[in-house]
Amino acid sequence: MSRRQLKADDEAGFLRAFRDEVMDLAIDYDVHVRFLLNHPKGAPGLMIVGQAFKNYGTSDESLYATAEQPYPTHAATRLHAALYRAAIRLGGAVVERKRADERGDGQVP
Repeated sequence: MSRRQLKADDEAGFLRAFRDEVMDLAIDYDVHVRFLLNHPKGAPGLMIVGQAFKNYGTSDESLYATAEQPYPTHAATRLHAALYRAAIRLGGAVVERKRADERGDGQVP
């Protein structure tokens, strides 16, 4: 397999993993997932912001969890890798929020 083909497969694999993580979050936790790209003032790169909403599109809509992933970083120099890392971070934030809700203290560590 050529290096170009391997690289393309890596990108496709990360994007499929990103999509799968987003779909799993939406289904498993009944949330609507959204990702935004921001350019923080004075920062050299971008910030990928993941948000999970409960009751999306209704009058009871609320932001359930959020997570940020800077791009680029030493661990994620490629956008497809950073998107996947952002989805994993958002998944962790959603799990922590659910645990806090179950404890009843509303405090996310």
